Amino acid sequence: MGEKKDPLAGVDWGRTFAEAVAIALKVMSEADADDVATAGVEKVIDGSAPWDPAGGKTLAGHVVAVGYNVLRNERRKVRRRMNGDFVAKVSIAIDEGLPLSPEEAAADREERARRYAKLLAASAGDPDALAVLEAEREGILGSDAQMKKCGLDEAAWTNARKNIGRRLKDILAAEEKKEEAAS
Repeated sequence: MGEKKDPLAGVDWGRTFAEAVAIALKVMSEADADDVATAGVEKVIDGSAPWDPAGGKTLAGHVVAVGYNVLRNERRKVRRRMNGDFVAKVSIAIDEGLPLSPEEAAADREERARRYAKLLAASAGDPDALAVLEAEREGILGSDAQMKKCGLDEAAWTNARKNIGRRLKDILAAEEKKEEAAS
């Protein structure tokens, strides 16, 4: 009987890491992309997330998927530990007019960036929605300014905004559902 060939034999891990970082950079910050690639390579090498070449993903793509899940799970754990305190602190901050701590502000920015990346991915086939999202990212607010920037008439702009709203609502509902299932 033939022995199973190790699909990782002879892999150039430096190149795989670089390819994984390049893939991750398309949807996240450089620091997060590096963390995702590092976590993914560690899990693949230690065997806890084996790669199947017949699975349809490249090794670098698999590394990114694994690393993203590791990073997401770590952040979810931190959020859960802090969630009760976070709600209380936000309530106090609103009452007292105090700003969030740097850590809380950073966590908030990361969560918004993650949701924005999901929203971009969900809007991939909708050029009008992508144009409106890009205008928002550039700080262009208001219907007239966005329509001018995006080259849209009012009906197209309104439709793009509605589509963005529906997609965001779906993303938030899916996150809530996952958190409920995890608890």
